[in-house]
Amino acid sequence: MAPRVFTLPDGRKLDYLISGAEEGFPMVFIHGTPGAYILNSTMNAACERKGIKLITMSRAGYGGSTRNKGRRVVDVVGDIAALLGHLGIEKCVVGPHSLACAARLPGCIASLVIAGQAPYHADDLDFHAGQGELNVHEIGVALKGEEELQEYCNAERPGILAADVKQLTEALSSLLPEVDRKALLEDHAMGQSLVESNREAYKINSDGRVDDMLSFVQPWGFELSEVDVPVFLYHGSEDKMVPFGHGEWMAGHLPHEKKPSNTCVTCRARKVRCDGNRDICNNCMRLGFTCSYDDCVSHHHHHPNGAAPGIMNPDGATAVAAANDALTIHAVASHPPRRRVRQACQSCHSRKAKCSGTMPKCDRCRNHGLDCVYRPSKRSRLTTTPGASASQHGRDSLMSDSASGMLGSGACRDGYLSDQSRSASDHLESNGYASLRHLPPPEESLVIRTFEKFFRHIHHIPLFSYLHQASLMQRYHSGSMDRPLLLSLIGITSTLTDLGHGAREYGNRCISMAELLILRDLDQPTVLKIQAMILIIKHRIFFRRFSDAFMLTGLVSRFAAALRLNHENPRLCFLAQESRRRLMWSLFMIDIGMAAGQIDFTLWANRPERIDLKLPCNERNFEYDLPEVTESLAPPPPRPDGSLVPLSDNVGFLALHIRIQWIRSRILAFTKGLVDEHPGKMDISGLPRKCEELQADLDAFEGRLPVPFKWNEANLRLRAYHPRLCVYLMTHLWWQQCHCDLYRIALVGRRESLPKDSIDSLDPAFVKHCQTRCFEHAKAMAEMFALVLQFEKGVPVSDLDLPVLSYQCANTLYYTLATCGNDFAISYATVTEMATSCLKVAKQSAPGPAAGAIAEVLEKLMETGWVRPTTPSTTTSVSGTPANQEAVAVDPMLQRDALQEADVTHQLYNPAIPQNPPPQVEEPSHAMDTEEPQGAPTAQMQAQTPGLPREDEPLPGAHAGMIAGVTSNLSNAFEGALDGSNFGMGALEPFAMDSSSWYTGDWMDPDPTRHAGLM
Repeated sequence: MAPRVFTLPDGRKLDYLISGAEEGFPMVFIHGTPGAYILNSTMNAACERKGIKLITMSRAGYGGSTRNKGRRVVDVVGDIAALLGHLGIEKCVVGPHSLACAARLPGCIASLVIAGQAPYHADDLDFHAGQGELNVHEIGVALKGEEELQEYCNAERPGILAADVKQLTEALSSLLPEVDRKALLEDHAMGQSLVESNREAYKINSDGRVDDMLSFVQPWGFELSEVDVPVFLYHGSEDKMVPFGHGEWMAGHLPHEKKPSNTCVTCRARKVRCDGNRDICNNCMRLGFTCSYDDCVSHHHHHPNGAAPGIMNPDGATAVAAANDALTIHAVASHPPRRRVRQACQSCHSRKAKCSGTMPKCDRCRNHGLDCVYRPSKRSRLTTTPGASASQHGRDSLMSDSASGMLGSGACRDGYLSDQSRSASDHLESNGYASLRHLPPPEESLVIRTFEKFFRHIHHIPLFSYLHQASLMQRYHSGSMDRPLLLSLIGITSTLTDLGHGAREYGNRCISMAELLILRDLDQPTVLKIQAMILIIKHRIFFRRFSDAFMLTGLVSRFAAALRLNHENPRLCFLAQESRRRLMWSLFMIDIGMAAGQIDFTLWANRPERIDLKLPCNERNFEYDLPEVTESLAPPPPRPDGSLVPLSDNVGFLALHIRIQWIRSRILAFTKGLVDEHPGKMDISGLPRKCEELQADLDAFEGRLPVPFKWNEANLRLRAYHPRLCVYLMTHLWWQQCHCDLYRIALVGRRESLPKDSIDSLDPAFVKHCQTRCFEHAKAMAEMFALVLQFEKGVPVSDLDLPVLSYQCANTLYYTLATCGNDFAISYATVTEMATSCLKVAKQSAPGPAAGAIAEVLEKLMETGWVRPTTPSTTTSVSGTPANQEAVAVDPMLQRDALQEADVTHQLYNPAIPQNPPPQVEEPSHAMDTEEPQGAPTAQMQAQTPGLPREDEPLPGAHAGMIAGVTSNLSNAFEGALDGSNFGMGALEPFAMDSSSWYTGDWMDPDPTRHAGLM
């Protein structure tokens, strides 16, 4: 795994790596001498299992970290403090060489010292007693000065770089007792990690080793008396690198608290009286808790085999012990397990018996075969939503004891099974949705994490920019959060980011529940439902359920038309108007992706004049409620002198992204229409002129961009660490791809190209021009990918557009190499290098099965190159007739089995190709409990599903008492969001309701790599 690079305040670079549990408590691992950020798998596994976020780094002078000449032992603290500040970490534990951090690092709550070396000039310590010959010699060289030490380490470096595990073990034989030699030779992971760590440490030079040795024989820069946090000492009695006497000396010289605490950490956190018994107090013994005391004393751990593996690599047993102690330090005190249940069932309560409080049945009722019923809590009572009938106020239990990862102690009081809800639950089970009945309500901490991650990483993806953070948070805390919207937010956020263990599985179930809640209530469309549906559609796309997404897009378009979302509503406040605009434009962009130029499949893309809305404003004005007027979708015409009208200051990148998508939809409609009609020579005579017109639109788009909006390295650097990097990058990538979409029509053998006889009838200069433009813009995209990958933060979180664009870029490059590579003086190595950048982007940009399938096909393309189909193209035309493509002679290397070619718009959606099996009842145990559903069925569309919880039920964490409601005189993006269309009151007339694509069968194939290179 490649390290990340952090620039320290003084300009030095620092290599670091984050592993273990992503959301766990931080532990900073400081390697020994020599070493680097690389750790053995035993340590990583222990930390991940224990919920510890492991941060490793290469200290100054090692690996890619810049040297800090003349540094002392204490100077590492400044580097770590700067790194932790960069990562936003306030508290951590540090080890295994961490006494300086224990003394000087802010936020360090404990130090785990493994085989720690005492100061060279320590009193009453024979520094070399019991030390191996090699270390004694090296210390002697260090005492002679930097020049001789530098020569010694430089001479040692080639041998270390070339050594394998066996050779390295032999070289260190004087320092390793038998138990260590055996561990290195028999434990492949440990031995290999030691070799890799040494190679990383010495890969550039030996400066880090030199500076370490010099710092060991000089004062450390701090005193042990400064240590004021718990220190855990681990040392082996047979250690020859750092003799056991060093550990004993430190244990005797670390400060001890004069008056030890009589209350253990766990009892203090639980706020109960503690008897102060050491080892384990009576309370912790009775309840089975971990018992520890917060005394500032050293804890000594003796290696069971009598040895420790030395400075460089702690062994598995020691690593696990350190991980256990790190977990105990932070977890027991802050989150002691709950032993008392919040509510007893009615049966246990009436008999005054002890109740386990488990759902759906407590232990006592299960053992005695009794009916187990819990009383509804205050939070589970329903709120009233305008337009909701009394008959719709039933509530079904959503609790299950299977909700281990997602439920906190406070969630149990909100789930229950009452007598009134049992019939509804039985009905739910009979319809095949049994596991949704057990969907636990989200814990409040999960909801808060969802909001935080969504607005930090996802909100700036153009399709998701319609939510206003302040308004959403206000709505949540006022207790009026819409249930489907909250569930869909959890679902999409768990897909694109890491919300913790089990969150993705839980998020998949949340999406299914949100969809069912909306489908059962189709006669009441609201803006909130449309907002949730956009998230659901994108989730279905990420998980390759493309037919579901296609059909749901039609439904949400009807919702939008019913609410006249495509028209301005001046009665609403600015935030509500802007949120509705953005929502409608999101639907417009989804429609473009669904239709991909096929007129029969479009709902909005072919009639943008029906969207009587201005483009979205810039993000700052939306965030801070600053009203402004922007441009329309179609840009203003040129001035009489032919010059372009400058772009309005009110137009941001979201508006530009929508406009480039609209230009792309026109390009696809033109090219696909021309190909599907099988034109003759007379029909294509106007092709160059039409291409010039569309090219003029693209040139005008780019020409109107102000200097800060244009693509260059300087502008990219300014946005590299900002969430809005995504929309900046995607807008410029789509501008490049539009050229490829336009000019590939004259490339023989491409799916969206004309038949060969038609291309032959074109002017050869025009055909050559098309080849050149396609290659130049694909090359430009590859260079953009490479530039983005240079930054530490890397590729931003995105939807599937970015993996698709990376594939199309590589595909065009390999096509050019195979058909006219000599004309452009490109080699296989050059194309492969550019394709490698495309592959990295595809793998880093978007998670999920669909993105994974694209990456697999791209890898296969890099193995095989572009392959011309050996059979007629199976491109589905509007009439349903395959568009014939004549075979052409290509390099024999490319003559392989071929299926079909796919363009950028056919990678994800192709409504002409059924993607899902026939509708059937969804079995959540198969369809929702996996991250990669194969052939997951379409959810049943029914007007109402009895037994499902109402969408307007209060959710855990929505404190109605905190805020009585949204104040009427304040601007809020959710104003009018619950106003539905009333079809029973003669409202049809006002609503005028009287009567390459993103997906393809290629991605749905169980082995999508079979299609690589055919597109």
